[in-house]
Amino acid sequence: MTDKNNTPKEMCIFPDEIEHLHRICVMLDEAIKQASDSVERLDNEYMDTKRYMVQYGGEIDPHEMFQNELALKQIDNRGVFACEVRSKLIKMQDSPYFARMDFQRTNMKTPDTIYIGRFSFSHEDELLISDWRSPVASMFYDFEVGPAGYTAPSGRIEGELQRKRQFKIKNGKMEYALESSINIQDDILQRELSSTSDEKMKSIITTIQREQNQVIRNDKSKTLLIQGVAGSGKTSIALHRIAYLLYRFKSRLTSKNIAILSPNKVFGDYISSVLPELGEEPVYEISFKEIAASILHGIIQFEPDKNPLDTEDPCGQTESVLNLHWILSP
Repeated sequence: MTDKNNTPKEMCIFPDEIEHLHRICVMLDEAIKQASDSVERLDNEYMDTKRYMVQYGGEIDPHEMFQNELALKQIDNRGVFACEVRSKLIKMQDSPYFARMDFQRTNMKTPDTIYIGRFSFSHEDELLISDWRSPVASMFYDFEVGPAGYTAPSGRIEGELQRKRQFKIKNGKMEYALESSINIQDDILQRELSSTSDEKMKSIITTIQREQNQVIRNDKSKTLLIQGVAGSGKTSIALHRIAYLLYRFKSRLTSKNIAILSPNKVFGDYISSVLPELGEEPVYEISFKEIAASILHGIIQFEPDKNPLDTEDPCGQTESVLNLHWILSP
């Protein structure tokens, strides 16, 4: 059933959710101001220390100079962290979260209300939004309303999902809210897919399906082979898996430890915005041609790059894939 605006009946706006979103936006504004003040304060502290070292460089003994250099490094590290925090908070302003779950843990009297977004957000030591990669958020993708559970660092947590809601928030305003017993309904999925047509691939954290979530969160298998037809989401799942692994193993894994083997530069450019959108640093990307050029340097040379949109070979026959042609050096 739809209303006069052709909006499904279940896609309504709940007054309590409008009020909650307003409170979250106010808290985000406060957090952004605090983060900006912190960045400015650290910047001034860095410049004051640098100015002191320049002004009194000839009078400072080696021990004090070492202490000042160490202080500069510490201030710089804190400044980078403060900038990262501010950047994530600013990204959250547009759409702080996309889902809500009410989870009743076994042997607990009241359910926990859990909001899920791209990033986590805490205010006055209270966790208000959980990162989509967190253990508790996995229930949104894996379970319908009813018995549910997740694996936390302390062990398995069992209970019951009493409510699931999904939201579309844009520019800090709620466009719709969906009360649903399943994480994605066809009309919502189609709406999201139709709105992501762009020159860049987008994140799919609001539309991840259960089977996809199991692949993304698999942290036991050392090697995974994902098979599927063209357009089935293999690349998108791989990128979200990278974001999950960077979150899951943040103490020993960074973007510098990961490389993407890309068929060509066009493809690399197309996927380049997904990880930054998820709050991670871009990872190193290299094409087959670049690998071959590095390994076979001085042995063979390449023909000039062809336009990826040009699918006709010199004989006029259509090529179904892009091929690299080699010319042996004399």
